[in-house]
Amino acid sequence: MFSAGEFSKIHSFEQELVYTTNQLGAFHGTGGLFYFSQRAPQGLDVDNYQIPSTWYTDNTDAYAAFGDLTYDVTDRFSLTGGVRYNHEKATSYTGLAVVGAVPPSLSLLGERTWVSSTPRGSLLYKLTDIPMYTHLFPGI
Repeated sequence: MFSAGEFSKIHSFEQELVYTTNQLGAFHGTGGLFYFSQRAPQGLDVDNYQIPSTWYTDNTDAYAAFGDLTYDVTDRFSLTGGVRYNHEKATSYTGLAVVGAVPPSLSLLGERTWVSSTPRGSLLYKLTDIPMYTHLFPGI
């Protein structure tokens, strides 16, 4: 009998940059950028036996840009519109290696890309100091 263990070493990075304007007359807005990257190599390690082991890795890269613009109709009533653009790509690779050897060259197992734009709209009415609002579209 031999022992086997699974290992993974996930590396990820995420960053978001957001800018919000000061009040520009009746308008104010928010805009930003988002980035995410992840590398997740994984494998099956079999102790000191010359048995092929399976290696695979999943890679993900995603970025987005977004913005909102708000128009203050009155001190108590505001209209907001915005949009978010998303782009995400995921790839998976697989391969075999002999235990103790350098990780194998990996073959592409699959790849998928998602792209979307999501609009957003909302109405805000301040009855008192507690705001009440409704969304017109699904969104950010």
